[in-house]
Amino acid sequence: LNTPLYGGDFSVGMSISGYLWVLTAGQAVWIPFWWIMEEKPVDPKKLTTVKHKLQLAWQLLQNRAFSALMMFNVAFSCFTSVGVVGNNGLAGYWVGVSALQYNLSAIVQYVSITITIWVNGKYFVQYSWRCLQ
Repeated sequence: LNTPLYGGDFSVGMSISGYLWVLTAGQAVWIPFWWIMEEKPVDPKKLTTVKHKLQLAWQLLQNRAFSALMMFNVAFSCFTSVGVVGNNGLAGYWVGVSALQYNLSAIVQYVSITITIWVNGKYFVQYSWRCLQ
């Protein structure tokens, strides 16, 4: 999908239908695993009411650390969702970035965020953050 037809610079490419078939084949690999998985029936007696779940959520929201985390999450989502409509086109026009380079940088960004979260979860969960002072 990086041919001149789509704004790229590769001379050989794949059509949209070919790309979708590749995605379909990637998903079809997992079909045997879905068939093998055992579906356990749910006991209706173990299900809780909506009122009970809302009470648990209210108790969780009263926790100071959780509330701060939720406020940060909302603010972070609001500020990161602001974007430029023609960001890819502007980068290509001003800097000469191709569509492939632009999307590869986004992939690298997501991979680095994933690795950072994994490292923090693996090595720093039991670390006392009070030692940083």
